[in-house]
Amino acid sequence: MVPAASGADPAIPVSGIAGATFLTSDPAPLRQFYGHGAGFAVISDNAEGLRFAVGRDQFLEFVPVAGYLGQRRLQFVTLWTPDLNALGRSLKERGVEKLRIESSPQEPVLEFKDPAGDRIRARQVEVGRDNPAPKDPAPFSDHLQHMGFAVDRDHAQATIAFYRDTLGLPEAVRMNGVDGRLDLIKFRLPDSRREVIELILYDPPLNKWAAGAFDHVNFEVSDIGAAYRSLHRGGIATLPKHLPTVNGEHLWAINLNDPELTRIEILDLTPTAVPIDTVSTAP
Repeated sequence: MVPAASGADPAIPVSGIAGATFLTSDPAPLRQFYGHGAGFAVISDNAEGLRFAVGRDQFLEFVPVAGYLGQRRLQFVTLWTPDLNALGRSLKERGVEKLRIESSPQEPVLEFKDPAGDRIRARQVEVGRDNPAPKDPAPFSDHLQHMGFAVDRDHAQATIAFYRDTLGLPEAVRMNGVDGRLDLIKFRLPDSRREVIELILYDPPLNKWAAGAFDHVNFEVSDIGAAYRSLHRGGIATLPKHLPTVNGEHLWAINLNDPELTRIEILDLTPTAVPIDTVSTAP
């Protein structure tokens, strides 16, 4: 694991992660997993999708598609921007193509793609925007800290250059695999909550298991033991492999899979001196 250089240009005007949208073949198990198991409050639940509140201003969303059998469920990541028009101008000046503004009187949306084809949306921050109050007991986390994209190695260099040089996002972390090749790279978003977009490089083809592991969501917690106990009480962290362990970044982590195989990563961002792969004794 090594730090890397900053982007060449100032970062685009975004202020962090708003949420992520996935496709689903059946919302019912997700209601149980994210609602009862993880404790997230439901913002909306209708034919257009199932949306959960994360903290004050973030969301996870699942759009039902009858008979959906696709491998990649992740549709797009949504970012907050203080000024949607300024963001559009900034992207145009940097040569970002295929910009689209979806007209909605309530919430206009700008969308673009990275060179790997991953879709990114942006919504304008609304003053006083607040999610519903957390349920009691509270969810295990109130912060969606990063999103992971699976990136074909054939598009790796162009995609890395896009986030670093075109969007101006500084590299936070990069990690090599056992074969010495770059496996993972994180780009820090210009906000005060240490939020990042993570690219995980893969060799095609991408099966549904790998897609679920790479296209993942990450939640920050301040107490990994308390998070584990909350998830255990919710019935979704019940196996030995769900116990907290120390990962390659020397952070306490929990990894789960939701009912449709998307990986849910939980991190305490305070580095630890405990050896990697050590299993927590949290009850």
